[in-house]
Amino acid sequence: MSVEPIPSWPGELMDLEGRRVHVRSTPPGPSETAVYVHGLAGSATNWTDLMGELSDVVTGHAIDLPGAGYSPEPPGGDYSIDAHARTVTALIDRVAGDPVHLFGNSLGGAVSVRVAATRPDLVRSLTLISPALPDLLPRYGPARVALSAVPRLGEWAATQLSALPAERRLNATLGMCYADLGRIHPERLREAAEELRRRDGLPYAAAALVGSARGLVAEYF
Repeated sequence: MSVEPIPSWPGELMDLEGRRVHVRSTPPGPSETAVYVHGLAGSATNWTDLMGELSDVVTGHAIDLPGAGYSPEPPGGDYSIDAHARTVTALIDRVAGDPVHLFGNSLGGAVSVRVAATRPDLVRSLTLISPALPDLLPRYGPARVALSAVPRLGEWAATQLSALPAERRLNATLGMCYADLGRIHPERLREAAEELRRRDGLPYAAAALVGSARGLVAEYF
C-alpha cells in the first residue's frame, strides 16, 4: 500500500504591492529561504511535496499568483508577467532578509526569470521546471496557450472547458506532464479535482486563466 501524501502547507493572505495574495509556508527554521511560483492554471499546492522534501534545508513559501489558488483577482485585471514579477518580488522582500532560492514552473518559470533579471540581488539560485519561455519549435502545449490568448476565442474555450468533468480536464493536463499517470497518488488526484471544481465556481476563474495566458503570449513577443 502506498504511503499517504503529506497535507497541504498552511497559508495566509498577505498584502503585497496593493495586491492580496495567498501564500503557503513551511515551518520556519532553516536560515535559507525558498520561494515557489506555480504555472498556468496551477496553485501553491503544486509544490507541496517538494516543499516537504526541502523543508529541512530551506524555509519555503509558495505563492498563489493573483487570481489563482486562494488569491483574489488583481486590481484592474492585470495578469501580465511584469505584474506577477512585481508581486513575487514583493513577497521575497517580505519573507526573506537574504537572497532566496527561486523555483518556477511553466508560467511561474517566466515570472521567475523576470524577477531574476530585474532583481538579481534577490536571487541566490534559480531553478526552472518546464519554464514557459519563447520556443520556436511547434509544440502542443505552447500552441494551446497561444490559441487561448486570441480575443473571444480564449473566453469561448474557457467556457467550453469548464463544462467538461474536472477529472477529464485534469487527466488531459497531467498526461502532458507524466509518462505514467499511475505514479500519481490517488489522493493527489482527488485533491486536484476538488480544487478544480472549487475554481470553476469562482466568477473570475476564466478571466484569470485567459488573462494569464495572454500575459504569457505577450511576453513571448
